[in-house]
Amino acid sequence: MKRMIIIIDLHCDATMPLGAYEFGGGNKYSRSLINLLLKYQIPFIYITRKKFTELEEFCILGKHQYFYRIKLGALGISDKDFIQNYKQDAITEIERILPNFSDFYPIFHSIYWSSGEIALYFASKYHSYFVHTVSSNAKRKILQGAIDDNPNNR
Repeated sequence: MKRMIIIIDLHCDATMPLGAYEFGGGNKYSRSLINLLLKYQIPFIYITRKKFTELEEFCILGKHQYFYRIKLGALGISDKDFIQNYKQDAITEIERILPNFSDFYPIFHSIYWSSGEIALYFASKYHSYFVHTVSSNAKRKILQGAIDDNPNNR
């Protein structure tokens, strides 16, 4: 069975330019990852959160390479930690997507902590692998004197 990487990145949208709206630079990693997978024709599904009505919910990027934006709460800019309030909704939406790719063995990859919780759930459900990329600027915030804003369950 051919493998497919399922990238869950609800914090950033890899198609958005760096610095646009709420996007600082976390989406740079996602964009680089997608470009690499496209270049080497590695099957993947990238799942992010739909924030703007103008952006499509689904597109095909290449052979066995797909991009999904799922709706979680109201459209628009919001604090990234709000995803915790929609974790079950995200799981439900992703569960609607994955059966369409039952010919593939999924390997889950997440970016940012809340997406990691969801990817870990799916990796366990599918008896699969789970890779998590830490995307955080917390160390820089602390060096600049910011208060600790880490939620307890992170």
